[in-house]
Amino acid sequence: MNVQKDVPLKDHTTLRVGGSARYFVVAKTKEEMIDALRFAIEEGLLIFFLGYGSNVLVSDGGFDGLVVKVETEEISYENNRIYADAGVLMSDLLTYSIGLGLDGLQWAAGLPGTTAAAVYGNSGCNDGCMADVIDRVWYHNGSGEVSEKLSKKDFGYRMSKFKSSPVMITGIRLKELPKTRDRCKIIDQVKGFNRRRSESQPKGTTAGCIFENPTLSDGKIVSAGLVIELAKYKGVCFPACIVGGAHAEVSKDHGNFFLNIGGAKAFHFKTLITTTKAHVRNMSEQIIRELNERDGKKRDPKQIIKLKEEITYLGNFDFRDKVETVRDEQESCRRDNVGGCSTFG
Repeated sequence: MNVQKDVPLKDHTTLRVGGSARYFVVAKTKEEMIDALRFAIEEGLLIFFLGYGSNVLVSDGGFDGLVVKVETEEISYENNRIYADAGVLMSDLLTYSIGLGLDGLQWAAGLPGTTAAAVYGNSGCNDGCMADVIDRVWYHNGSGEVSEKLSKKDFGYRMSKFKSSPVMITGIRLKELPKTRDRCKIIDQVKGFNRRRSESQPKGTTAGCIFENPTLSDGKIVSAGLVIELAKYKGVCFPACIVGGAHAEVSKDHGNFFLNIGGAKAFHFKTLITTTKAHVRNMSEQIIRELNERDGKKRDPKQIIKLKEEITYLGNFDFRDKVETVRDEQESCRRDNVGGCSTFG
């Protein structure tokens, strides 16, 4: 196991922001993952397991602990079930299942990240999620490896029991997926999902979706991107959008994607996330009325829409030591309208 020091994390995340990890390990085997965990325990370090690097916002001050970049890649098919190491990419898992002629994983088309991260956050898209297909998980609890059979009660919307459990996922096994007689049909479905994702999601440097889709009072889950659009917050940036200037921007194409323009800082993204949440909350009544007009429902317009982050924050986001920076950034925004430049008056 090679322990590196002061490794810039912006080089290992899709958003390309953030400071350095005090310690950094690339684990290519399960044994190296366990060695890294033991090192963290012995040194009394906080530990964070990093996969593909999407859905993570790293503080500008970095992370004062150990980051383990998981690149384990064993994948096998035994007893009619697929086993995959924690570091196997979901895209590779899907390709493997198609190669075996299995049906039931096409919903994962275009889903970024690793299998462990997908289980941890119950990742999903295209009307499917990991809770639908997971059978068993292997994890290390600091004393030894444990194998546990899972069910849907262990998951919720974009969450799993592992979010409140300090364990290290090392591998997963899927439920038995049915064999298909028409592999071309599955391939066409995957192509269709990928094409739709490509057309609907913005190009550029992003972390993926920033917020979970909120649930309204009638139980309906509504797109966070649509909510932000109805709040007229698409295109807003922080600090003010100046040609050639670094800033975070709410995508003009999809409200739930924030873009890194010109080398933005984590501070810019955290501020924009905070102002977006506040603006949507303040615009809740108008948003609900618009939704009711669209689908003919009679939801209570007095309910408050509260956006919740889907991304993970890594590091210290207490900006009280940057008072002057905050004042400068906020003053710049006040001069250019609320939250920076915008597409509304």
